[in-house]
Amino acid sequence: ARVAARYRPDAILLTADLDDGCPADVAPRWAQAVRSEGLSMPVALVLFHREYETLALSVADSLAGMQLLPGVVLDAGVSAPADPEGHRDAKGWLGRHLMGGRRYKPTVHQLPLTTLLYVGVLRAAGLSSYRRLENAMVHLAAQAQAGTAGVYPA
Repeated sequence: ARVAARYRPDAILLTADLDDGCPADVAPRWAQAVRSEGLSMPVALVLFHREYETLALSVADSLAGMQLLPGVVLDAGVSAPADPEGHRDAKGWLGRHLMGGRRYKPTVHQLPLTTLLYVGVLRAAGLSSYRRLENAMVHLAAQAQAGTAGVYPA
């Protein structure tokens, strides 16, 4: 947050993969640490359980057959795992089930994959990580509109 604040943004969204931790336990402590920095812009912290890519797992069936990159079409007929947030190694699952066995590389594939994720489909999936992300965005918009510098989660 301190590094991002040097660029004087209107707001800061911090995200991290939490792997095996519980976001409900960890996020408030991290948010308090951000609060102690006394930043002059709103900040939201979203910890994904387990990985950011869990969002894609939760809606895998809606991604099937879509083009990720030129020459990389996601496998057809894929179904989302029953418990995407309980699944370990979301990145590996994406490579095996959506990318025809190709290795998923976050630096190459994460942005194009994100552009294929639709709000309505994510919301309908009921994933707690997505609810936190959506709540964080609402927080940032409200804080920016009010000209205040609150930190999410409270």
